[in-house]
Amino acid sequence: MKNLSIFLFVFTLCINPFEGIKTTVIVQNGLSQKKWLRVSCLILQTNQRFGVHYLKPGGKDYQVTFDDALYVNDIFKCRLGKGSDFKIFKDVVMYSKNPPYRFKPHYGTYTWKAEDDGIYYFNNQRFKKPRPPFYEKMFDW
Repeated sequence: MKNLSIFLFVFTLCINPFEGIKTTVIVQNGLSQKKWLRVSCLILQTNQRFGVHYLKPGGKDYQVTFDDALYVNDIFKCRLGKGSDFKIFKDVVMYSKNPPYRFKPHYGTYTWKAEDDGIYYFNNQRFKKPRPPFYEKMFDW
């Protein structure tokens, strides 16, 4: 019985029940031709920074996946910049599992798209497949 208890304790430590659930944030450049998008993101509570990324028009999306801590109010925030020297920018909370920023239950994928007139959040919850994705305008520049 003692050996079984030790085995279960070690097994529990190996699976790490305190690790969070994977959350993915995707940022897309939907700006008009020849306009680049600057993306700089961080998790506020841990001050984990993900560097500065430049998205060219029609290029690849920026995607980051992180562990969603179970007991911490993670807030994933990005600064999106456009224009000459990226002087036009907006700080956007792209993910939080708690109000007031909560968009849907924590975990999963959160897709954002920067357009010339504002920043949009991808919301496929409103339609049932096979309808096209729905982008909802959340912020003006």
